[in-house]
Formats: sequence, structure tokens, C-alpha cells
Amino acid sequence: FRAGGLGPDVENVTYKEKLAKSQRKAQYSQKLRYEHKQKDFPAKRRNEPRYNPPSKSEIAIKYASRIPVPKQKKKEKLLKPLSSLRRSPTILQDDILQERVRLHLRHKRILEDLEKL
Repeated sequence: FRAGGLGPDVENVTYKEKLAKSQRKAQYSQKLRYEHKQKDFPAKRRNEPRYNPPSKSEIAIKYASRIPVPKQKKKEKLLKPLSSLRRSPTILQDDILQERVRLHLRHKRILEDLEKL
């Protein structure tokens, strides 16, 4: 004899429905367990190599290899700037000629840039 509870109402219709439903679930699960024991499932292959996606650094290296390397411009001879000519007390003909060449080359570069636009 256990004190403290009345227990379920066995005569109630909803209780009988719930009890029948839980019994059907138990029978179905037992049936499935029995069928799965009878079947021979293939074993998982453990030595099969897995697919490893490429890392971000590998992706970046692959992308960078497809980009063409820009060609470096040839460096022109360094010419003396105009400010150095102004500092010297005597202006030599070579310095004036050098400055004219520098300005001429600069003018050519500016014209080429304008043509590109």
C-alpha cells in the first residue's frame, strides 16, 4: 500500500488512448530493432581519405599567381633639380642644358598621360 496518490483514472477515455498510443510506439520500435539486427549493413570505410578544402593562404597564393606582375619603368638619369642651379653662384652651360632636358622629358610624360585619358 502506497500513501499519497490516487493513481491514474483507468476508466478515462483519454488515458486509454494515450496508453494505446505509447504501446503502439513501443511495438514499432521493437519491430525496427529486430529488422535492423537482421540486415547486414556495410561497414564504414575508415581508411578513405577525406576532402580537405584549401586553406585561405593556399587560395590567396593561387589567386596571386594568376595576376600579372607589373613591369617596372626604366629609371631615368637623375638630373640636378632647378634649386641646385639657383644656389650655385656660377651657372654653367651644362647645368642649363641638363635642366632643359629634364623639363623636356617631364613635358613628354605629361603629354603621354593626357593621351591616355
